[in-house]
Amino acid sequence: MLNKFIWFTDFRSRFLILIILSSCLLTSTTSRSQTINAQGDSLVKKSQLHFAQSQFDKALSELFKACTIFEREDDNIEMANCYNRIGLIYERMEEYERSRPYYNKALAQLKLSPDKTLYSYVMNNIGMLLQDQMQLDSALIFFDKTLKIKRSLGDSNSVAGTLNNIGAVHLSKKNYPEALIFYKKCEQIKRSVGDSSGLFLVSSNIANIYGWLGKLDSVKFYLDKGMSYKVKSSDLSTRKVYHTNYAAYYKAIGDYKKAVVYMDSAKAFQNQIFHNTLAKELSKYEALYNLEKKDQEIEKQRIKNKLLIEKQRREKSERYILILIIVSLTLFIIFFFMIVKSKLNMSRQKQELLEKEKSIDATKILQAKERQELLEIDLEMKSKKLIGYSTLTLRRQEMMTDLSDRLNNLEHTHKNNPEDLIKDLKNTLKAGENIDEEWENFKIHFEQVNHAFFDQLSSQYPKLTTADHRHCAYIKIGLTTKEIASLLNITPASVQKARVRLKKKLELTQDQDLYDFIQISLK
Repeated sequence: MLNKFIWFTDFRSRFLILIILSSCLLTSTTSRSQTINAQGDSLVKKSQLHFAQSQFDKALSELFKACTIFEREDDNIEMANCYNRIGLIYERMEEYERSRPYYNKALAQLKLSPDKTLYSYVMNNIGMLLQDQMQLDSALIFFDKTLKIKRSLGDSNSVAGTLNNIGAVHLSKKNYPEALIFYKKCEQIKRSVGDSSGLFLVSSNIANIYGWLGKLDSVKFYLDKGMSYKVKSSDLSTRKVYHTNYAAYYKAIGDYKKAVVYMDSAKAFQNQIFHNTLAKELSKYEALYNLEKKDQEIEKQRIKNKLLIEKQRREKSERYILILIIVSLTLFIIFFFMIVKSKLNMSRQKQELLEKEKSIDATKILQAKERQELLEIDLEMKSKKLIGYSTLTLRRQEMMTDLSDRLNNLEHTHKNNPEDLIKDLKNTLKAGENIDEEWENFKIHFEQVNHAFFDQLSSQYPKLTTADHRHCAYIKIGLTTKEIASLLNITPASVQKARVRLKKKLELTQDQDLYDFIQISLK
């Protein structure tokens, strides 16, 4: 009871200290986690700016730093996002062999923390990578998987985008009818959600397919239809594609004047795209500068927070150490004499327990010895009983044999005796000569001394007969050849012959002794 009280008091002290320390760590950990996440997000944003400016090496450097931060925080989703972006950059750099491993790493992280939306993006990117490598059949497999996921998410625009990608693969395979099917499915979805920009783009793709199929009327129809959609004036790339396609169309029908007009307008769009791109690049550099400036402010704030946290932690630690010292001294003074007393009691109880154990061990040894002696006495009595039973049976058999001989003599020498009396006496003798019952009684007594002896013979030597079992049992209890011959009602010579046959059945060599084998090997 004393030990339990000491442990409980000590546990309460430790628990109090643990609560105090945990509250400190919780405050510092929350602040630290928020700061680290801000750093990682900032690095990702900087990589996006570098990527937009085609500064791929800088973009990769920022993403690798972000991966290290998110890995320390075990943020699998953000790690998957970073790996996906790295794969995209390598794909843009046309380093396809380096791109695919990072897509695979992104998938591995998403297995730990599933995110179906991000997973669909990664699968779509792998499909586009395979398309760039002209592994078109494999690209279709990944686009099909992406399509199933996006349909399950109910994201119509994403589904339309994947259908457009599948159409592009079939176009690359020159499978124009199939490409047309997927482009028109994409067109239906874009029309249902009222996406004018999407319809503007997919109409151009459908017109392109009809151009490959040689259906010029359909080409003109879809070009006019696409141009009818109201789209942002900034969508210059698609407008350039339209004017290029118009130029190709008019060239195909022989209207070279209009073809030249559209080709010139396509070049004008190209120039405007160049100027807009230049302006965007300048704005991106400005945004990058602002982001770096913001990062510096975040870093300053992080250092300031860290110093403040360290100061608070140090002050609290000093207070807790002082409290711990006071509590420890108090507990030591209170429990010192109680512990000493407890140890003395425990020592005395241990000594008493050792004495009791010695007494119990001595009693157990004595009881075991007595049980062994009783077992030996019981075994000896059973052996004597078996031998006595065997001797009695042997004498009975000898008496029956002698009586039979005398009756045979009486039959020859005293013919005046009534035949009925003689026959009755012989029948009585024959009934007495039935040794099967005597054998069963013998087996019962024998197996009490030699447990499982006959089972061992039957399992190891299945060819042995009942007579062989009897012969082995008589040898086991040490009967002589003459005694065995009398019990088996055969001559001693027949016993010798039976032993030879028995030796063969037991698979013994000539050098092996039958008596030694039965006495030693058969338990």
